[in-house]
Amino acid sequence: QPGYRLIKRFGDVNVFQKDSYLPLGFTYGSFIRFNDFKMSSKPQRTIALFNACVINEDDEKGLSGLDILNMGDVKENLMPDEYNQCIGRLKEDTFSVTKQSQNIIKGSIRLDAKKLLFFSIPYDSGWRAWVDGKREVLSNVNIGFMGLVLDRGEHTIEMRYQPPLL
Repeated sequence: QPGYRLIKRFGDVNVFQKDSYLPLGFTYGSFIRFNDFKMSSKPQRTIALFNACVINEDDEKGLSGLDILNMGDVKENLMPDEYNQCIGRLKEDTFSVTKQSQNIIKGSIRLDAKKLLFFSIPYDSGWRAWVDGKREVLSNVNIGFMGLVLDRGEHTIEMRYQPPLL
């Protein structure tokens, strides 16, 4: 299919790589309020997620310095080159994993501006995060995933998971 590249064949098994993959952690410079997001059309919501992170209004206070995406400016569809540009922007600042186990993820990221680091990990109260050795609160973003607001600069991040009530 378009967008996939054959990597290797093992007998009758083909291994493909998706060209437009996104890593475990990538950043957004803009956000959308959940109430605005849910009032838009389904195609607009899909495209909006390529441009901004969805947040609950209660979490907005920590996002000063990030842009607010106006859902009225979001298209109903994207041309293939526009889609590739959106993916390319999301891949500009990514989280580099240095250690990963069942309950620990460590890594680093360098940012030229304040951004929200999105993790493609479902939000769970058992996760704890440390940014540059200091405990930080993970936000529930994109309707059920984890995120951290980070200032400009280089950061080391450690996340640990312990099941709640354990």
